[in-house]
Amino acid sequence: MPQEPTAPDLVEPVRRWAEPGRSTWEQLTVMCDELRDLDDRVVALRRALGRGLGSGVEVETPLAFVAEFRGDRISKVSTYLDPAEALRAVRLAP
Repeated sequence: MPQEPTAPDLVEPVRRWAEPGRSTWEQLTVMCDELRDLDDRVVALRRALGRGLGSGVEVETPLAFVAEFRGDRISKVSTYLDPAEALRAVRLAP
């Protein structure tokens, strides 16, 4: 069983996920609203807030990550634009 998850545990996977779109954003922040520890998986319910480069348009979108652990290491991270879909994927929602 992994140690209790913390938001920093998912910082690097989120950074790698966001890197390809960095040139699109003047500013991009991903906030963690909730973490759920499911023993061998962690669900992170998050929000991305950004301002478009050039346009200055501000956007906010929900998203979620499911991190799967093998021992004390992350073995897989799945991303979802719909947090409810992430919860369904780990059988926490119908």
